[in-house]
Amino acid sequence: FIALRAKSYAYIIEDKEKIKAKGIRGHVVKNHMTFKDHKRCLFGDTSLEVKTANVSIRSFKHKLKTIKADKLTYNNFDDKRVILEDKVHTLAHGHYSIEETESSNDFDESMLELMDVLYA
Repeated sequence: FIALRAKSYAYIIEDKEKIKAKGIRGHVVKNHMTFKDHKRCLFGDTSLEVKTANVSIRSFKHKLKTIKADKLTYNNFDDKRVILEDKVHTLAHGHYSIEETESSNDFDESMLELMDVLYA
């Protein structure tokens, strides 16, 4: 089981791979996302392509438009949990075992690099 963030996870049971990613089109999840890629994203593989082009056809006032959007398919930045150093275990914000000197406003360099990649 690998959970990158809330509502984005993958698991393998009885040799069947199951992937859920809210906000990502079904065919992208089925054909382009893998358990192996989830694992690579979790442990910080920078060669992983984190965005996927999403093309859809919409109608606005009876005129068809083609809309292309880049969706963030792999993102290991979880703002709801504190990720421990082993990158496997997490704790909720405010947990008693989290050091009081740690502040949510203090970002280390790896977080800043991740933010640059996500919003580039």
